[in-house]
Amino acid sequence: MVIHYTEYTDLELLVLLKSGDWDAFHCIYEKYWEKLFLASYRVLQDEDSSKDVVQDLFLTIWERRAVLDIATLEAYLYRSVKYQVAKKLQAAPMRHIHIEAFKEILADNLTEDQIIEKDLQHSILDTLSHLPERCRAVFYMSRFEQKSNKEIAEQLNISVSTVENQINKALKFLRTHAHYLFFLVLYFYE
Repeated sequence: MVIHYTEYTDLELLVLLKSGDWDAFHCIYEKYWEKLFLASYRVLQDEDSSKDVVQDLFLTIWERRAVLDIATLEAYLYRSVKYQVAKKLQAAPMRHIHIEAFKEILADNLTEDQIIEKDLQHSILDTLSHLPERCRAVFYMSRFEQKSNKEIAEQLNISVSTVENQINKALKFLRTHAHYLFFLVLYFYE
């Protein structure tokens, strides 16, 4: 017996999915595939790439179904698509063309953007925790507190060139250790 997604809430579908229920997975796919494809397509403007993004997302969901910890299915799916799109754009040779479209899609849902930004901040801070303390502090003040290089230099009693070097060091670290985070840092904290 095939179930239809309108018969179940997202929470019920998630519970069934975790237990390996293929029909629940199919319902989630049916319910969200087109919306996720359109969200990806608005930015990438490429049908094949957009399909790949969504297919990869659903493949990952099926493979990791037993360990996924999803509070809100729709927000999780959109956030995941946005991260995948960001990774594709970061790898694309002409990514600057897509930045405005990416900003537009992120602006569609302020609450979702706030969730994404919070997750992004957590991921960035976790990644940056591997940097020396001064470098981490300079980067945090620059990107999260929006302080100028001069203000940071005065507050930490270091030169402006040291501030610039520390910011560059942090960005290089992000670029090397978390490519998609680097792209998103440039977007959110430019």
